[in-house]
Amino acid sequence: MVKDHGVARDTARQAVAMLRDEGWAITLPQRGSFVADKENWPKDG
Repeated sequence: MVKDHGVARDTARQAVAMLRDEGWAITLPQRGSFVADKENWPKDG
């Protein structure tokens, strides 16, 4: 994200942390961060 979007490294980390906290992404140790499976996405409402 840093290279592709021109944001600071800390900003990218904060963005991924927010996505993870909201349930949109998961982080696997030594593998990286990924979009969560659709059935695990947060529900509207």
